[in-house]
Amino acid sequence: MFELPSVQPVSAEVLAVVGQEEKLSCEVTGHPSATLTWARPDQGLKPVTPLDPRIQAADSGVYTCQVTNPGGRLYREVEVVVEGPPCLTFLHRTADVTQGER
Repeated sequence: MFELPSVQPVSAEVLAVVGQEEKLSCEVTGHPSATLTWARPDQGLKPVTPLDPRIQAADSGVYTCQVTNPGGRLYREVEVVVEGPPCLTFLHRTADVTQGER
């Protein structure tokens, strides 16, 4: 007899800092044991590596933990929020002025 898998993300939201190492994980149960894959809805739900060893701002977003066994398939979402140092943008403006005008 097959048991529907159960899956719970360790955390529904992961706060990370640019450049640090971060891992996503889900707790999975079921009989027989289930396979776990990660996907990003904004990338067509194709399997992805959850996070590169050094996280970047582009890694922000929702990740889906998909668990499958013969008993069925379940999904859970984890939101990754990546924080980093502020990025400054300097705007250079030019102006035409006439000497003596205010």
